[in-house]
Amino acid sequence: MSYGSGDRYQITGQRGRALGSFDYWISINHYKKNYEVMPGNFEGTFNEDGARRENSDSKGSAIDAKAGWQFSSKGKINIATGYLDSEKGISPSTTSDYPNYWRFTDWKKWYIDMTGDYQFTKKIKMTAKLYQDSYDNTLAAYKDETYGQTKWISNYKNDVYGGFLNFDIALAKHNRLILGVHRKDDKVKIQNNAGGPWEAYNIHTSSFVFQDEYTPFQRFTLLAGASYDLLSGFENWNDSIWGPQAGAVYRVTNNSSIHILIGKKSRFPSLKEWHETTLYGGTSLKPEKAISYDIGIKKSWGTLIFTELNFYHSTVTDLITYQGRNNPFKNLASSRLRGLELDLKFMPYKNLNTRIYYQYLNAIDLDTHQALEFRPEHTLGFTGSLITFYGYKFNISMDVVSKRYYYSSKDRLSLEPYFIAGFNLTKKFMSMFEIWINAKNLLDEFYEDEAGFPLPGREFSTGLVLEF
Repeated sequence: MSYGSGDRYQITGQRGRALGSFDYWISINHYKKNYEVMPGNFEGTFNEDGARRENSDSKGSAIDAKAGWQFSSKGKINIATGYLDSEKGISPSTTSDYPNYWRFTDWKKWYIDMTGDYQFTKKIKMTAKLYQDSYDNTLAAYKDETYGQTKWISNYKNDVYGGFLNFDIALAKHNRLILGVHRKDDKVKIQNNAGGPWEAYNIHTSSFVFQDEYTPFQRFTLLAGASYDLLSGFENWNDSIWGPQAGAVYRVTNNSSIHILIGKKSRFPSLKEWHETTLYGGTSLKPEKAISYDIGIKKSWGTLIFTELNFYHSTVTDLITYQGRNNPFKNLASSRLRGLELDLKFMPYKNLNTRIYYQYLNAIDLDTHQALEFRPEHTLGFTGSLITFYGYKFNISMDVVSKRYYYSSKDRLSLEPYFIAGFNLTKKFMSMFEIWINAKNLLDEFYEDEAGFPLPGREFSTGLVLEF
């Protein structure tokens, strides 16, 4: 159980056990949060006076369960299912002259999935999965900040069915083949106002994939593959896309390697993207298509230091881009995304782990030469974990994010850069008990993911865990 800022509490119970070839795990959770804390330096507006974020409460109950059966030495089946029943407020914009006063009066999710693997022979292994995710949500729009009289009530039902079947085949000592079939059916029913007609939308996507790995020499591997993706569903639209790719990996030493990958990648618009674009008056979306290059280096020094450096470049046609809340998605005719990612892990001894990661991203619209919206150019992060001799475990995290740009009409505006830090301190005692304290946004930094939508200020929480 735990308690924290915003009069938030959570009670969780879990139980798991292995019984021979069978294992199971079950979790029951209930939570409630009365409000989110605003940063102390937030200057109040007409829509938000600060201290407690307007309409930011939430509550819910969930149950999750998993079970596994090792039916033979060659195979295992796992089943997972769960249900969440919740409600939550949607905080209005702090700057808009016409804010939305919305709440999810019901937000329900149910899921079930079954996964399995089977080793037919030493050279052939199969993995498979079947799943269903179902959502049943009710969104209410109110006339004013009192959240008393409704303007409309919208109901949304979404069922997603899917699965995959993959085969991993060792054709020869130095040749490995992967074959797969993937399928997803996305079905949505929407009632824009209670009592009105229902609208139904369906999307069906299928993918056929193969990848061949050939190692002619001990330190050198060639990669080649392709995917064939099919889409059918809304607007009687049927489409198919080929996605070839190739690459190579050279292991310079046992502790270092270099790789290069080249591929054509494509993505169909999701049903959510398509629906929101239609809802907010946008035009029909096209699938995005990209030619991508990736060159990377990996190097480790025993168990002390691990480094990874990747350079990437993608030229994208019809990039599906996000334009902010209550705005349609749109395609950009021609875009370019290039940059690098650096990951450094330092573990001087077994009780101290640190990690530094950095990403540089240059993402522009090639027609206007403007930066793409909501994509920071620089992202820097640090995490550290220390276990002391007295049984205390201390975790710390820090993130720096540079400016992000967005556009209002033809004006380019920006979201300010930010630095956030947090920590978690845990102590176990009497073998059965564990107490912890957690802090987020420790410096009480004001930052936004979009203009008018600030994220929470400094938050503390503490909890007690009983194990038996």
